[in-house]
Amino acid sequence: MSASIQVVPAADLPAGTTKHENKTPVAWDLQQKIRKRDGRVVLFAVDKITMAILKAGRATGEFGDP
Repeated sequence: MSASIQVVPAADLPAGTTKHENKTPVAWDLQQKIRKRDGRVVLFAVDKITMAILKAGRATGEFGDP
């Protein structure tokens, strides 16, 4: 499955539109697959990545408690 995402320069946005208002969450709606180091292909789990980043940030003191 492939998706096409159009990138629009900020200068081409309608007046009064900020960058965050023009984003389309297309990539998050698709089930992305990744290849693990052992060769297995699995669904990308954004929650696992989010928790890993949070734990790393807390361990280094870069993130406080939410």
